[in-house]
Amino acid sequence: MSCNRGEISIRFMRAATETGLETIAVYSKEDIHSQHRYKADSAYLIGKDRSAVGAYLDIEDILRVAVESGCDAIHPGYGFLSENRAFAKACEDNNIAFIGPPSEVLGLFGDKPGRSQLSVGSP
Repeated sequence: MSCNRGEISIRFMRAATETGLETIAVYSKEDIHSQHRYKADSAYLIGKDRSAVGAYLDIEDILRVAVESGCDAIHPGYGFLSENRAFAKACEDNNIAFIGPPSEVLGLFGDKPGRSQLSVGSP
């Protein structure tokens, strides 16, 4: 499953297809006509009553689709959930491979917004 949209999702699906893997896409209501939806073997609407960004951050709904569809791995793409410890842990708890760092490693990184506020040379 690819939990992102745009070019990274399409590249992921192309590579998966070339290796014989079935692909699943999730999409927000705003992305109903996005190319990634049509490149996947199947696609599911997520975050029905949420904004576009809110839909792609809806861990519970993404995992619902993953479990119901029999997904065994999730590629989070870049941004959105790619550095989210809770999402990686939820994937692990549902026996779904998170294609990225393990939740323990993401926990060591800390909060990304907090890191971005540090300036170069600050203690």
